[in-house]
Amino acid sequence: MLGLLAAALLGCAIAGIFLYRTATAINADASAVKTDLEQVRASLAADDLAGARQAQASAQQHAANAAASAGSWPVAGLRRLPVAGGAARDLDHLVAAAGLVVKSSGQLLTAYEQVSGEEHPLLRDKRVDLARLPALRRQV
Repeated sequence: MLGLLAAALLGCAIAGIFLYRTATAINADASAVKTDLEQVRASLAADDLAGARQAQASAQQHAANAAASAGSWPVAGLRRLPVAGGAARDLDHLVAAAGLVVKSSGQLLTAYEQVSGEEHPLLRDKRVDLARLPALRRQV
């Protein structure tokens, strides 16, 4: 009986270590997403589309890493626990929301490129090129 209790405690300790590592990885990726999205904004403010695209790609990768970590076996095990399962579901919602924000920022970046790109800018000589509006609507 004592051996069974010791084995159960050891299993919980090992699972706790893996859960801690997973949480640390998710936190690092979430911080990186925030930093990358701030870099997208700063790059756009500096009219650096290449830098904004690079920061957007990095944010997308970090969001994917966080989603993969949230789907790992330690978190899946936590979802099955009666009390802690709610926290794991909250994590799922937060990671999904971060993914949507990153996806939306990518769409916004695409629209920005269509509006201010060198090939077909929407604004020419401080005037809106109305002929570009239908094409922009189809692309975005």
